[in-house]
Amino acid sequence: METKDYILIVISGCALILSVISLIVTLIQKNKETKRTIRKTLTDTLESISKIGIESTKLRGSKDIDYNSEQAIQLRRNYNSQRRILIAHADFIVGKYDKLANEIDCNILAGAYATIGDQDKAEYFWQKTIDKSISTPIKHMNLRGFGIFLFNSGNEKLGRAIFREALVQKLTENDENKGY
Repeated sequence: METKDYILIVISGCALILSVISLIVTLIQKNKETKRTIRKTLTDTLESISKIGIESTKLRGSKDIDYNSEQAIQLRRNYNSQRRILIAHADFIVGKYDKLANEIDCNILAGAYATIGDQDKAEYFWQKTIDKSISTPIKHMNLRGFGIFLFNSGNEKLGRAIFREALVQKLTENDENKGY
């Protein structure tokens, strides 16, 4: 083999290595972008669920519309249908990409499932909320929320146990945690 052949082999090898490195960098960037897009989709979906909750609360408290009128009933049905679609979408995303979901995502889903009467899924997401709590004060708050959910669901015994667990959390001594 001549020197030219060795040079061509080295150049070809370098080109191959650069191509492989470029491919790896591209795949890493694409993976990050995909995760960012999924996270944004989840955030937007949960924001929409929250907005429906706000509108439902406004409707319930409205003095302008009789809550039991045909118009209000139809509006509630539409809100509930929209909420169910969004819940199913958010649940799918959390189920498929659990590591991208945080405790507040699970908290919103727990509340949404409770609103539509799916107690099993609500309890499941309350447990995920607690498991994903990032600090003691957040865990304390989530345990209280789960306890309230259990009491409202008629499960007072487990609700009391969850409240006891909330009480033994070691919170820092500050005005916010003292409950003034």
